[in-house]
Amino acid sequence: RVEWLDESGTPRMTDHHNQAGRLYARSTADGTGRRIITAWFDAQGQERLTENAVTGDLILHTGSVSGGTMRIYKNRTRLFGYLYSYSRENGYGREMLICTNSDQIESLESLAEALPEMHFHIAAVTEMSTKLLSMDRYPNVTLYPVARPAVFHKLYAMCDYYLDINYGSEIVSAVKEAFLHNLLILAFVKTQHNRTYTAPEHIFQDAGVMAAAIREAASTPAAMDRHLACQRQAALSEKESAYQDLFVSDAAEEPEAD
Repeated sequence: RVEWLDESGTPRMTDHHNQAGRLYARSTADGTGRRIITAWFDAQGQERLTENAVTGDLILHTGSVSGGTMRIYKNRTRLFGYLYSYSRENGYGREMLICTNSDQIESLESLAEALPEMHFHIAAVTEMSTKLLSMDRYPNVTLYPVARPAVFHKLYAMCDYYLDINYGSEIVSAVKEAFLHNLLILAFVKTQHNRTYTAPEHIFQDAGVMAAAIREAASTPAAMDRHLACQRQAALSEKESAYQDLFVSDAAEEPEAD
């Protein structure tokens, strides 16, 4: 939390950040330090919800839903999550994506051998080492050295799993992009890069346990849906319909005063 003070030392604005450092809310106060307005932001930094602490009103900013602004009153509030803009639905396929600029990929050979029915797509923006290039001996591994943006776009569109199992830095905001493309994200404790979009249940110590989870998710569409629901819940994802069910439009009749 970061507080902005006026000349008298009174907090007049407070920025609220999550553990990843992303601004998710901003509060403003009057000259006495009393909170007046709080705004909440989505994952893209757009203001989605405004609370007037004086009147008790909550205002939802939702041009994509109804072309206008909608309002809910204080006695009908609850905690809301983020409204993410997903690019696609999961296709329930068996294509898996790894984005890396390192040839240090945890348990890659073990997973490729344990999951012959799954196909591993490994993409890098740089040249690949001899060690990583040797993985093409596996029929279920395809390599993409010096991949262009169009290649990454194609891979996000065709894959349904993302394995966050490479050491070194994350590239191309891979985990977030995987989340927004509805890929099921799985990681190892030692390699995970972005816990915001990775459910704790999908972070593993052991390759065998990870492989078993992948088999279970791939067993039926319903199983995959359960895993994706867990992932979205961990990322505080909210459906727009949840807002629509609770909010009434500005054109609706105002509630009677007490």
